[in-house]
Amino acid sequence: MSGTTVVLPSDVNLDATAGDVSKIESITTGLKRPALRGTLDAIHRYLAVNLRMVERAGYSHPSRGRKTSVEILQSEAWGCSAHAQVACHLARACGIPAILVKSLDVDWIERKNRGDGYGDGHVYVEVLNNGRPALWDAQGGMLFEDYDPTAATTPDGTRHIYEKGGPDRVVLSHHGKEWEEETRRMFPAPRRR
Repeated sequence: MSGTTVVLPSDVNLDATAGDVSKIESITTGLKRPALRGTLDAIHRYLAVNLRMVERAGYSHPSRGRKTSVEILQSEAWGCSAHAQVACHLARACGIPAILVKSLDVDWIERKNRGDGYGDGHVYVEVLNNGRPALWDAQGGMLFEDYDPTAATTPDGTRHIYEKGGPDRVVLSHHGKEWEEETRRMFPAPRRR
């Protein structure tokens, strides 16, 4: 993993990738709950109903490209990365410190990587839970409290965590060619025997 980025109490700002801050904040008025888990569950349910996911999220799909979270909510979300970006902004607007966590399947890295940049991974959200980082699968609605923020893999060991940061700092798979180029550079095809 590049660096040792970890979610901080200050990770609650809505940067330019959020889009119209007033729209994000208006959504969260109905999502805030007294406990973190309740708020995360409310965000998950809201996105399950209101986020239109691309059915066949191929790499050439026209919905790929840099978009603000408001634009994603108004059009279509290409994959887990767009979903995580929006979820991260909604969590932040609810006062929950949050950053994005990029991962790739260990199996893809070791055996299926052809060097084309079309990685098989997932984007999570790292949140502060009672002062400790926890890993939230916003799309799946699961919170991993036994998460070690310095570990190179997800709690189940199937995904390699390789980058973390705020939505304005990381390149995500829904950004398109930019992510593919980064993935090719960071994870060249392994030499086959």
